[in-house]
This record gives sequence, C-alpha cells and structure tokens, in this order.
Amino acid sequence: MKPVFIDFTIIFSNFAIDKSMQKPMGRTMMYRLLVACLLLSLPTVVGAYDFMADGIYYNVVDDHAMVTNNGQTGCYSGDVVIPNIVTHEGTTYSVTAIGPYAFRSCINMTHVTMPGTVTDIGDFAFGNCTALTSIKIPESVRHIGVQAFYLCGRVTSITIPDSVTTIDNYAFSSCYKLDTLTIGKSLTTVGSGVFYDTNHVSTLIFNAKRCSTTLMGQPYQVENVVIGDEVEMIPDNFIKGSLVTHVDLPSSVTSIGSYAFSGCNGLTEITLPDGVTAIGNGAFLGCQGLTQMVLSDAMTTIGDYAFQQCTGLTSITLGHASTIGREAFKNCTALTSITIPESVTQMGTEAFTNCTALKSVAYNAVNCQDGSPELFNNCPIECITFGEQVQHIRNSLANGKTLLQQVTIPSSVTSIGTYAFSGCTGLNEVRLPERLITIGEGVFKNCTGLTSVILPKSLVTLGARVFEGCTALTSMVVPNTVTTMGANVFDKCYAIDSIVIGNKVTSLGDYMFNDCRALRSVTIGKSVASIGQYAFRGCSSLTDVVLPNSVTTIGAWAFYGCSQLLSVTIGSAMTSLGETIFYHCNKLTDLICLAATPPAITYYSLFDDSSMFYHAKLHVLPESVDAYESAEVWKLFFQIIGDATIPVLEDVNGDGEINIADANNVVVIIINGGSSGHTRPDGEPMNADVNGDGEINIADINAVINYILNN
Repeated sequence: MKPVFIDFTIIFSNFAIDKSMQKPMGRTMMYRLLVACLLLSLPTVVGAYDFMADGIYYNVVDDHAMVTNNGQTGCYSGDVVIPNIVTHEGTTYSVTAIGPYAFRSCINMTHVTMPGTVTDIGDFAFGNCTALTSIKIPESVRHIGVQAFYLCGRVTSITIPDSVTTIDNYAFSSCYKLDTLTIGKSLTTVGSGVFYDTNHVSTLIFNAKRCSTTLMGQPYQVENVVIGDEVEMIPDNFIKGSLVTHVDLPSSVTSIGSYAFSGCNGLTEITLPDGVTAIGNGAFLGCQGLTQMVLSDAMTTIGDYAFQQCTGLTSITLGHASTIGREAFKNCTALTSITIPESVTQMGTEAFTNCTALKSVAYNAVNCQDGSPELFNNCPIECITFGEQVQHIRNSLANGKTLLQQVTIPSSVTSIGTYAFSGCTGLNEVRLPERLITIGEGVFKNCTGLTSVILPKSLVTLGARVFEGCTALTSMVVPNTVTTMGANVFDKCYAIDSIVIGNKVTSLGDYMFNDCRALRSVTIGKSVASIGQYAFRGCSSLTDVVLPNSVTTIGAWAFYGCSQLLSVTIGSAMTSLGETIFYHCNKLTDLICLAATPPAITYYSLFDDSSMFYHAKLHVLPESVDAYESAEVWKLFFQIIGDATIPVLEDVNGDGEINIADANNVVVIIINGGSSGHTRPDGEPMNADVNGDGEINIADINAVINYILNN
C-alpha cells in the first residue's frame, strides 16, 4: 500500500469544460467545495496501485490487470508501451483496461501503445496529455470514458474502431488540432460534448450503423464527409454548420437526424436514398444552396423546420409523406409549386409560410386532418387543383388567398374544413361535388367576388358563417337534404335577392340573414322550429315574410331594422316571441298570427314605437279574437281582426275545396316540370308539394287522395 497525494486539479477540472457554462459559484457551491478540500487534505492512505511492472502501474480487477498510476498525475513520460499481459508474483494477468486518470496530465508523454486486449478506457485516462501527437485505439476497445482524451491538443487524427459502442461525455473535447476523424461501425451511444471545441475537423469518415445522438456538435470546418455503406441513421447535428458542398448518402440510410445538415450554406447536392423514411426537425434548415430535393415513396415523416429557409429550393417531391411538420418549408422563397401527396394526413402550423414565390398547389391528400389555420401564410397562390381521391379538404387550406380565382372540387370530396377558402376575394366561381355532405364554418367567408354557388342535394350540414361577407352573392337555394345550419350563414350578403331554405332545416341561427340589404324573397322550410336573434336584422328590402306553422320561437330583435317590412305571417305553432322583434319596422301594416293561443312576448315588447299598435293591424283566427283582446301586449293593438285562416296544403288550387281537381293539378304540375301554368285565386302559385318533403311527385297525389278518402 502506497501513500497518496491528492491532485485537486483532477477533482475540479471538469467544472470548466464548457466555457459557455462558466459562471461565478454561489455561496452554497463554494462552501461545499471548501468542505471537500478540507476532508480530502486530511492524512489518508489509499491503495493507488497493486503492483508495478516495467515502469507501469497496475491494479488487479476481476483477475485482469488495469493500468493506473502511482497516485500522482504526470508520472509517465516518453514513449509508453503497454503489454497485453503482465506477470506479478507468479500470476499472469491480461491487460484489459486503462483505468481512470491513469495517464492524466502526463505532459511529457509523447506516444502510447495500447494492446489489443484493452476493452475499456476509463474517465480522464489520457486527459491533458498535451505532448501526444497521435492516438491509436485498439480494435478491442468497447467503451471510452468521460474526458478520456480531453485536451490532447496536438492530436490531428483519431480513429474510433468498429468495436467501440459507447463514448462518454467530452471524451475528445478540446482536441484543438484534430483534422481527420473516423467513426467505427458499432458506435451507438454518445455522451454530450464528445467532440466539443474541436472545430478544426475538416474530414469526417462516418461508419456507425445506428448512432442517432449528437456526435460532432459544431464542426464548422468540415469540408469532406464520407459515409459508410452500412450506415442506417444519420445522427442529430451530424455536420451542422459545416462547409461541405455535397454529400453522398448510401442506400442503407433510413433516417436523417434533427439538424443533421442545418446551416450547411454551401451544400448544393445531396440525394436521399429510396429507403429514407424520416427527416428530423431542422435537418436541412438554412441550406440555402440546395435547389431541388426528391423524397422517395418510402418517406413518412418530414420534421418541424426540416427545410426552413432553404431559399434556393425551387422544387421538391414529397414522396409518400404522411406528416409535414411545423414550419417545414417556411421561408423557402424560391419554391414556385408544391404537390401534397395522397398520403399526407397531417400538416403543421405555418408549414409553407412566407414561400413568397409559391403560386401553384396540387392538393392530393385524401384525408388530411384539420390543424392550425396558418398553413400558406403570405404565399401568392393563384391555382389549387385537387386530386380525384381527395375526401376532405383541410381547414384554412386557402385562407386569405386573394389571387385565387377558380376552384374545382372533385366528386370524391365529402367535407370541406373550416375557413378553407375564407377571404379568397378573387374567387368568382366554385363548383361543389354531388357527394358533399359537410361545409364547415366560414368556408367561403368574405369571398367578395363569389356571385353564385349551387349547393348539392347530398349536403347535410352548413356550418356557421359559411357565406358571411359574400357581398356579390345574389341568390341561394338550400336543398331539402340539409338538416343543420349554423349562425350567420348569410350575414352581410349585401347583394343577395332571394333565399330558399329547405324543408329539413330545423332552426335558423342568430344573425342568419343579418344585413342582407337586397333580400326581397325568403322561403323558409316547413321543419324550422326556431329563429334566432337578429335573424333578419337590417333586411331593408324585405316587404313580407311568411313563417311556417312549424316555428315555435323567434329570438329577440329578429326583424330589427326591416324598414320596408309590410306584412308578417306567424304560423300556428308559435309559442313565444323575443324582445322587440319588430324594432324599427315602422312600415309594418299587417301582422297575421295563426296561433290559437297568443304567444308569450319577452319583456312585453313588440315594437320600439308604441304608435305601431295603432298603425298595424293584427289578424287572428276568428275563434281567437277574445283571447288576443285580453292577452298582455296583444291587447294593445287598436285593430284585432278575426279574418285569418290556416291554409290547407291539400287545397292545391286554393278554391276552398279539396277534391279530385287538386289531385289533377298536381299531375299537371309534375308533367310540366313544376308549373301548372295557373295560379290560385289569391294570385299565389299553386302549391303541389302537399306532403312538404321538398319534392313534387306521386306521393303528393296520394296525399290529396288520402285526404279526400279520410274526410
């Protein structure tokens, strides 16, 4: 047993490895270090080595010899040759390890030869061996420890043999003159900062098959890179920020790590093999010299920022990618067109933002999930074509694309995501497919150039604000297949003149026809049960409205500002009216209420001007006059007239009788394609849709006949 003098530089050297982390120590840390120093300075005897042979110190570990030192740093000098076996007191040991600190700070050691039996090089083993000019690591080594070759500042070339699987933190950090680096096939685990502060590496030969973690860090000087034929994974930060101009990837590569080639401004040529399935985050970020890229059919994932700021990129083929990450192609200012493949199911936020030359998009994604609305921000898109297999158009796909003039949606599409074409002010024509089921919220909002849209008979759902702000739209027919309409659907459609709501819609939401200033004719389907607040607000051209017998409630201020409104018919099922529904309807002359029981009125208010109770006439069923004359608010009408009647649908010709003549009129209308050529006595066209299903056919004839037989 030998006495040992502790070298404190060994204990504390690691505190200054990363210059970016040098900070003044706090009082607590300083206190702990001082205590450690005091404890370590006490007289202590430690077993530094077990024996010495031919000037080399050893410890025996598990019947093997491990090279160590005599308890003092710098105890070796000159040319050191370590044998593969050593004999002590009659026992022969295989030398299998270089122990921790074994040669640390041997500043006069010029060369070391390690035997082919060594499998492990310990922590700090050759740290600060400043005179070493070369290092040969045996093919037997599997593990290299923390800072094993730290600050070997004269070494210019290092080869990591194929046997090495693990290299720990900062193992070769601050090898300032390192110029050529070769990485063996078996390396899989790499600690942090392994080659930190080795920015002069110019040639990298990389053979590691499946090493995915950061290897080099910031090798700004790498000019040449050779990648072995068996490499499957390109590690994260592989040659980030280097000077390479071209890279040849072998066919074995299947993935590109995050930021692997980012900042390689001079990189002009790289071909991705057919087997590559994933490109990591920022893999080619800022590679301004790249002009084109072809991704194979095996590609599934393009990571966040993968090609961001590739300002020279004019074309890219996306293969069969399923995921395009956040900002993947942001600021690719030379990209003029892009094809989204059928396989894409997800596109991240701002995937193509600021692609200022992008004018053409071929959208083939069959069923891309909805996501963040910012997709093609600040892209001057003029044309979008859709593939024949597309089923769903992603939300906000063309949001705000003012240069887009025409969109043809293929027959395969069944749904359009929210705000897909919102703000496309140049869009003047859109053709919707016959299989379309859902139009999401705001799809055509503020498409101010859109003059007409034909809704298909397959449609079931119209989201809120679908046509809001379509100021050039002149007419609309909502087919009888539609069951659901959101609020504000036709809000601010200033030019719309006529609207027909189909017979399966159950409610008209708030602000449904708000500010439709030109609206003169509105036909409301026979299933509508409720009408929302401000539904007809500002419809200043509307003169008469007939609410079907299905309506039970009307929201507050429903007809606010309908300044030309003369007549309103309220159906027989009405139970409640919202507050001041006829606010500023000062020309109203006739209010026809077919409800037998006077509907309740919120806050006991119909008009904002009480004089309207004198100017307007209230028409009710003859048997209901007394009820209205005694009901709150209703009794304020100066004229309550019992001359209203509930129309009977089976009385097709309106002669007051239901007989075979009505059935014959339905037949004539069917033959004439919807018109009998005659009108009812009251001047209205004959109503042949007797059963109210929105269609005129043999079922309506049967409805008339059944009524006659039953009555």
